[in-house]
Amino acid sequence: MPIFRHRCPAQRRGAQAVEFAIVAPLFFLFVFAIIDIGRSMMVVSLLNNAARTGARVGVIPGKTTGDIQAAANQAVVGVSGMTTTVKVNGADQDASAAQSGDSITVSVSAPASSVTWLPITWFVTGTLRGQFTLQRE
Repeated sequence: MPIFRHRCPAQRRGAQAVEFAIVAPLFFLFVFAIIDIGRSMMVVSLLNNAARTGARVGVIPGKTTGDIQAAANQAVVGVSGMTTTVKVNGADQDASAAQSGDSITVSVSAPASSVTWLPITWFVTGTLRGQFTLQRE
């Protein structure tokens, strides 16, 4: 029984290298997009948790806006450029003046450029935000 060996014709040599050169950049772009979008979703979850932590501190009578901001900032580690705003009944005022039943809204935001691991922000741009509202006790 004869053994047949498959040989590539001479004009097909290097076709795999050309196909890889075309497909590889698209593949790596897709992988980096998934990583960057997943990282931004993780940071949004962290920002929501920080806002919840700040709101939980804010519902305790006698707590000030500074206490709320400190609690929210302490809840997030590794995110630079983060800003925390506190609103009482939708207005910018100190939380220590809030009465029982007033809503305390804590918003935490960070620029997307500070949370991406890539040198260029192609996939996630703008500002990432987390927000939570509770009523003062």
